[in-house]
Amino acid sequence: MRTGARIGRMAVAATVILWLSTVIAWAHAYVVKSSPAPGQVLRSAPSEVQVWFDEPIASPLDTLTVAGSSGQRVDQGNAHVDPADPRLLEVSLRPNLPDGLYTATWHVISADGHPVSGVIPFQVGQAPAGMVHANPVLQSYVPGPVAILQRTALYVGTLGLFGYLVLTAWVLPAPVREQWHGREGRVIWLLWALLLVAVLTSLPLQVHVDLGVPWTAALNPAQMRVLLGTTFGVLWFVQLLLTAVLANVFGWRRMLPKTTAHVLALLLIAGVVVTKALTAHAAATDVPVLAVTLDVLHMLAAGTWVGGLLALVHVVWRLLRGADDEAGNQVWEVLRRFTPVGLAAVGVIGVTGVFAALLQIPTVYALTHTTYGRTLLVKLALFAVMLGFALYHALRAQLAAAPGQAAELEQGRSPRGIRGTLVAEWLVGIAVFIVTALLTNLPPAQANPGPVHVARSLGQDEFTLSITPNIAGSNHFTVQVEDANGRPVTDLQQVTLTMRSLDMDMGTVTVRLPQVSPGVYEATGLYLTMAGRWDVQLQALTADFQQLNADVEIHVGEPGA
Repeated sequence: MRTGARIGRMAVAATVILWLSTVIAWAHAYVVKSSPAPGQVLRSAPSEVQVWFDEPIASPLDTLTVAGSSGQRVDQGNAHVDPADPRLLEVSLRPNLPDGLYTATWHVISADGHPVSGVIPFQVGQAPAGMVHANPVLQSYVPGPVAILQRTALYVGTLGLFGYLVLTAWVLPAPVREQWHGREGRVIWLLWALLLVAVLTSLPLQVHVDLGVPWTAALNPAQMRVLLGTTFGVLWFVQLLLTAVLANVFGWRRMLPKTTAHVLALLLIAGVVVTKALTAHAAATDVPVLAVTLDVLHMLAAGTWVGGLLALVHVVWRLLRGADDEAGNQVWEVLRRFTPVGLAAVGVIGVTGVFAALLQIPTVYALTHTTYGRTLLVKLALFAVMLGFALYHALRAQLAAAPGQAAELEQGRSPRGIRGTLVAEWLVGIAVFIVTALLTNLPPAQANPGPVHVARSLGQDEFTLSITPNIAGSNHFTVQVEDANGRPVTDLQQVTLTMRSLDMDMGTVTVRLPQVSPGVYEATGLYLTMAGRWDVQLQALTADFQQLNADVEIHVGEPGA
């Protein structure tokens, strides 16, 4: 009993640490002000560019560069955080810069461990005619095999343990459960070892990704200490603590009541899943609490299904070592008891998966034109294959229990053939984990929502707004106006667009679009300075001085995504 109380206290302590980590996890760095300000016109070239954020940032992880209109660097490459103000990122500029257009590009890692980037356009003196701002050059992270293997190991170890324990503790019939108690040790320790390796390697992997250093440098403790000061580092420490406590639960499980040991283990595994969700795409959404909660449910449901399948394969294989009819009947009973659990897990996966897809994929274009969207389609195809296997197994089990000729026919067939299809279903589940590991390492489809084409009816006319390519940087804006008969409207006095970020207070920018052809108004410029949600207000002044307005919410992509 003392051992159980000690484990309980350790679990509670780990939970408190986890809860504290969630309090600080949902915050993104955003720009409070900058010098020069976005769009500012300066009489003479500044000596430096300064950007103030709402939270402290870590210098080794952050960049600030400045480029001229042709894309050439004009900063001195000495971007740093002000020692007296950890919220200030600044970089020195080359002396005697000529008049023209300049673009400052910033890229920082928030306290929550998520990257955030944006641009600040400004002008020095009188820019030559025809000069435009240079688009920022940002390269998206492409996950390598090590990252995919690490994340797959984390899923298989964590979620495999969860589902394995659920099935062996509560789904197996009582006679089979009694026979099975104590035989699951090797599988449990193997899955735990996989989890431990995944947790230990996640910190140097993140250093490798965020700092862009080779693996030899990523394993340097000095480099890893940089990330330990971020929320990712705090959550990594919590993961390690939960994994260590879990080992103690497994080591002392014979000294504890079986139910107590299983519940403690499942709570600790769920805690590891929560820490994973807090560093995933869900935590970077506009509704992080809901998104993270549903992401945790999604992963636990997937673990119940795939981890339960692993236990099912193990149990069925052992049961069918015997040649008696009783073993066959036990196999069908195990399958029948697992069916409602599996179907419930499928339902949770479906509902939470749809929610996540709606958050991460803003447009059909993003689903079909981004690596994230196409990878998600592969995952859905594998999910459908798994579901087909599951329905086949459920049908076989139900036929064996149904009255009449069908049951006699099914009971006359050996259940040994079911082993192969169960293994196939589980292997497809592992393939789903591998694809999911790739998904979680890719930029979400929000990074490339595609061009904007939106139509609004204002008065008697149809206004069509197009923004291409719809990224943070220089874009081409077009407003086409037609009357009810599809003819161009040419007598508008003025067409303007007023844009403001919905993710941070960056002020507003208003652009007047000149008419370039009958009913077509166009402008090009660096007005969308940051990826994320923006409100674009379309305003038109008619010939009789009537003001027409329409608001359009768009999602701006990231350059290079």
